Amino acid sequence: MHVASKHPSIDDLFVIALADFSHAIKKITNAVERGNLRQGEQLLPITMEMMRDVYVAGTDINGPEGAIMLFPSLCMEIFQKTAKNRMRVSFAVKLHSASMHKCILQYRNRISDRIPPEHFEAVLTHI
Repeated sequence: MHVASKHPSIDDLFVIALADFSHAIKKITNAVERGNLRQGEQLLPITMEMMRDVYVAGTDINGPEGAIMLFPSLCMEIFQKTAKNRMRVSFAVKLHSASMHKCILQYRNRISDRIPPEHFEAVLTHI
């Protein structure tokens, strides 16, 4: 990726472009939300809905009150986008976290009747 160029009018000066992580992760999360995440020219079969379905299929949300949670950093707010939580970087990061990866590995078979297992391979590779 090209990140530096010579200044057009001042000799020996370079203009450098740096990525802003918070905006980059939110942009990736928005692409996942819309089902429009691309790797090069390839559209990946990843949506926020399928990640939410895996989380909902787990025991953390459906288990008895007071039970030990396997993925305490995950919550429904990550998947329910509102004007307020859409801007929260921490929620965007959690969608792409190791906890989400482990949750998918743990519970993907519970919804395999609705989502083909090969679609989860793209998610696991992405995360």
